[in-house]
Amino acid sequence: MDSLPWVEKYRPKKLDDIVHQTNAISMLKEVIKTKNMPHLIFYGPPGTGKTSAINALSHELFGQENISERVLELNASDDRGISVVREKIKAYTRISISKNKINRATNEPLPSWKIVVLDEADMMTEDAQSALRRIIEIYSSVTRFILICNYIHKITDPIFSRCSCYRFQGIPLNIKKEKLLQICKNENITISDEALNKIIVTTEGDLRRAVSTIQLCSCINPNITTESVLDISGLPPDDIIMKIIEACKKKDLKYVESSVQDIIEDGYDVAYIFQSFNDYFIMSTEFEDSIKYQIMLELSRHDYRLHNGATKYIQLMSFASTVHSLLNVA
Repeated sequence: MDSLPWVEKYRPKKLDDIVHQTNAISMLKEVIKTKNMPHLIFYGPPGTGKTSAINALSHELFGQENISERVLELNASDDRGISVVREKIKAYTRISISKNKINRATNEPLPSWKIVVLDEADMMTEDAQSALRRIIEIYSSVTRFILICNYIHKITDPIFSRCSCYRFQGIPLNIKKEKLLQICKNENITISDEALNKIIVTTEGDLRRAVSTIQLCSCINPNITTESVLDISGLPPDDIIMKIIEACKKKDLKYVESSVQDIIEDGYDVAYIFQSFNDYFIMSTEFEDSIKYQIMLELSRHDYRLHNGATKYIQLMSFASTVHSLLNVA
């Protein structure tokens, strides 16, 4: 057990262990009682319990010994072509299931249907989703489909209309803090309040990423500090942002170029640099609103280009040069 990654070691095993997803969990508990379930779509940000909820449902509904027969799990981001829908799913839905079987854990009869889980279903091609729509229609009597995705708008309307949708919300800061402190206690780890808050804020609502970050930090030192969190996560320290800002205030552009070059050579993630710029300029009272507006507009453009594959150095240098020009207007 100790050799497991902590995200698996502390993954919720029961529906009651999943936090802050009241509507979805209430519905799944009703499924266990009635043995009646519609096709489902679970969507929301990563690390909020979507996959864990399905795993818990499968174990409570079918029992460990029947999982392999009653549940087919596919990662649609890996197997996302039309062939996987027509071959794997179609072949699985055609296999008859054993009748009159009992869940040994609850001593209750199993449902008369099985489950196909498509994780990261928003990565399926439109052709694959079209084929899936037809398969859902044909095999609904013996199969229930559960689609898990981050972006609901990528699911086509014909699939969307055939499923009940439940949104999984980001985990609130206070619940994340409680869970992370409990893990630290179980693993005999000490963590400063500042380091814990840094992990919680930077991982946003993603509890899974927060747990992974704590495990990585603990591998270096069981006494986790803010510095170790920054080193492990690749987050830029606050003085990095101020270094660029001070360089932008100087007339000579060479200071900006030198600062940007240092950041790139140190290996900091430019996406996090842009996020830190965003936080800094929103909270800053040093600059006029008209200047902040232009800076934020340029930041959004450069961040968009970065996430579409543009070169990190060029985007950071271009943005910093724009800030330099705005701050040095005669």
